[in-house]
Amino acid sequence: MKILPSELIHRIEQRFRRLYGEERVPRLRARLTQLLSYYEHIEAPADPTPWSHQDAILAAFGDSVTTEDDKPLRTLERWLDQYLDGAFSCLHLLPFHPANPGEEYAVRDHRRVDPALGDWEDIGALARQHRLMVDLLLGRISRDSDWFRDYVDGISPARGYFVALPPDTDLGRVESPCGTPILTCIQTRRGERHLWTSYGCDQFDLDFRNPDVLFEFIDILLGYVDHGARLVRLDGVAWLWKDPDTCSVDLAEDHEIVKLLRDVVAIVAPGVLLAGDDGGFFGNGDECQLLYTRPLGALLVHALHSGDAGHLYRWLESLPEPPPGCGYIHQSDDADGIPLKAASDHLPDAEFERLTAWLTERGAAITPYRHGEALLPFEANLSYFDALADPGQPVTERHIARFLCAQTTLMSLRGIPALHLPSLLAAPSDYRRVEATGNPRAANRRRWRWQELADLLQDPGNHETRIFRELLRRLRLRRDHAAFHPDAPQFLLPLDGGLFGVRRTAPDGSETLAAVSNLGHQPHPVIPNRLIPDLAHYPVKQDLISGRPLEGHEDRPLLLEPGQCLWLSAACSQPSP
Repeated sequence: MKILPSELIHRIEQRFRRLYGEERVPRLRARLTQLLSYYEHIEAPADPTPWSHQDAILAAFGDSVTTEDDKPLRTLERWLDQYLDGAFSCLHLLPFHPANPGEEYAVRDHRRVDPALGDWEDIGALARQHRLMVDLLLGRISRDSDWFRDYVDGISPARGYFVALPPDTDLGRVESPCGTPILTCIQTRRGERHLWTSYGCDQFDLDFRNPDVLFEFIDILLGYVDHGARLVRLDGVAWLWKDPDTCSVDLAEDHEIVKLLRDVVAIVAPGVLLAGDDGGFFGNGDECQLLYTRPLGALLVHALHSGDAGHLYRWLESLPEPPPGCGYIHQSDDADGIPLKAASDHLPDAEFERLTAWLTERGAAITPYRHGEALLPFEANLSYFDALADPGQPVTERHIARFLCAQTTLMSLRGIPALHLPSLLAAPSDYRRVEATGNPRAANRRRWRWQELADLLQDPGNHETRIFRELLRRLRLRRDHAAFHPDAPQFLLPLDGGLFGVRRTAPDGSETLAAVSNLGHQPHPVIPNRLIPDLAHYPVKQDLISGRPLEGHEDRPLLLEPGQCLWLSAACSQPSP
């Protein structure tokens, strides 16, 4: 058996002690040592440069693209190779397990691949072609799972996996990510039980106060790594630990669990990165290495509809500096739509109400979360393309420009850009899927038949093809410029009139880049020399997006139309091909 790093083991013992008490520590350590021995064969060495400006993430379901004659996971692999040509370095494969019909996140078995999609060999094939990210859906499981059935029947160990409370428990302080009642009554062989259900009555919260639950998920996490995952998104990490006397969100125990998972991964596969979907989970550089900027998508929608970039600026100013070895992922929308709760902290009440009204006008269902007895907006269930539409009109040039502007702006920020496949394809909300599943979140989970998508992308005149090709072009442009490195410093440019901009400098100093987006409703001039000091002294300077050289034009205004973006690059020499 491999000798385990004493420092890491000591840290893990401390975490066990804080979570479960002194008496349990020896047994938990022995149990972990045994579990880790099963994964000694994993080879995932630490990468001294875990990300670069050549990285971008594409999020897709295993059956996003299908054919009649092959497994969906194999079809997806072929489609990525044929149509994306290396524009994305990482595939974020969204939940691929057996799950409730119409709700892919209501997982029945975290250790199995849904046979309708393929098998673990197909997952491994994707991992060999792309840096693979998967979701670890912590904290809940489907009503139709074996764990839940065992709980109902009183079979160990699952009889201790769920959170049962007296029906009259005061939950007035509890915050829950779903607007449904927090307790759901069920019948078991031991009688009536009231279980904690943060995600609706078809999914039951798991009780991390029981170390058996934690060990289940350590094993599941390492199983993903064994099958090729190199990034793991920890879903719902802020809602793990249950304490009815608190808000039960973002508790110290939640952070301790994430730190423990990070320590375990550091022992078995130090090259694997953990990503969190909630702010504050960098810790002191000892929790997640990557965090999603959840407010960004909604704040971009607000800026583009209002013509005011001020709230976006103020949010970015308040964004904490990542600890060394950590960074951000910027994504406008996800499989549920557009996150709203995180954005509510960065908009005045009146502006947040305007935002939700704009989204509702464009077809969004607003899913609430529960804070005590209050129901507050949690997310907007619609596609990002629809969120930027002109209501009641066909797709306009202004709509296309707004959408490209939003995605280009997030590509410009310090961090790693990520796109959800329906956004890459400028898809409208899938209301047929919503109706078929009864799930409003299905609006942003569109699927395509291969031939349907091939026919769509063969037409150079439709907006889907135009946006698809332009987003891929801009992603490839970005790959060639070190000023877009996720660690490249970022300086906010003092612009007004609906303009938003940042200045980036390559880590080796070889390039300075000013990224400016016109989020306003009127054309605005920008003067290149004011964006990059001493611009005239750089031998190579151009707008990367238009390809326009700027030699001799450093002091001349450039007019940015609404929705237009500028990537002004000033380099010491031409980038290597």
